[in-house]
Amino acid sequence: FYGVAAAGRLTIFLGAPDGEIATILSKERCGIHIGIGEGEQLAKIISELALHPEIVQRMGGAGRAAFDSLFEKTIAISKWEALLKKT
Repeated sequence: FYGVAAAGRLTIFLGAPDGEIATILSKERCGIHIGIGEGEQLAKIISELALHPEIVQRMGGAGRAAFDSLFEKTIAISKWEALLKKT
């Protein structure tokens, strides 16, 4: 996910709805979560996105903005440093 967000691309995540990536996608509006086994839903979403490139572009931009504000290297290092100081 982080590489996709850094590249400014929309993420389609297949997995648990309560996991970290699904939560980030929802909060930052930078992608779409689809549950495991929901192949028809995945096909429908891809077809819809193909018809609306402006949505793809907007979500990709949101992914890049989320990366810059939450996951960029200096931010990530600061978070790790703070975590390690707690232990």
